[in-house]
Amino acid sequence: MTTSPEQYRMIYDMLNQVEVLSYDCGRLCHSVCCQPENDRDMGMYLFPGEEAVHDQKDPWLFWRKVKASDHQFPDGWPEEVWYVNCYGPAYCKRKKRPLQCRFFPVTAHLDEQDRLSLVRFDLELPYYCPLLEESFELNEDWLEAVWEAYHILIQDKAVYDMIKQESNDRIAVNESIHITYQKED
Repeated sequence: MTTSPEQYRMIYDMLNQVEVLSYDCGRLCHSVCCQPENDRDMGMYLFPGEEAVHDQKDPWLFWRKVKASDHQFPDGWPEEVWYVNCYGPAYCKRKKRPLQCRFFPVTAHLDEQDRLSLVRFDLELPYYCPLLEESFELNEDWLEAVWEAYHILIQDKAVYDMIKQESNDRIAVNESIHITYQKED
């Protein structure tokens, strides 16, 4: 199953109701992750089909397509993937932020039995993020909404394959995975 534009709109609406903290986390670091970079390396990939809920003519994001084979996407991903960069906090349309932005500082993890959980983002960043480096308690409603969003997204084989690949990589290098959130069965 491919994630439909309607499903993306539903996910966006669900995530518009919650925030990672009780306030905009950009206040902690002057929105360091949203600062435009001259070389446009700092940005995020869209999930397959996510571009359908955006207007590419809207000037707050810089759009470009990149070859999936030049990055570490599984074979099932489209040949080209959308990569977007924000023009900066002054231009941000918070209710339209791409999912990768809304999910930060957690990401999905699938264990050996394919149980979905959320873990803290574990890739090295070129900046200091208080949400990763300090002990902030993340909003429980936000965690549940992110988990629900990923639960929908992993029904898409391409997204499932990416999350499974990242999870297997994480398992291979970590003796124990610290689960930030897992919905009870």
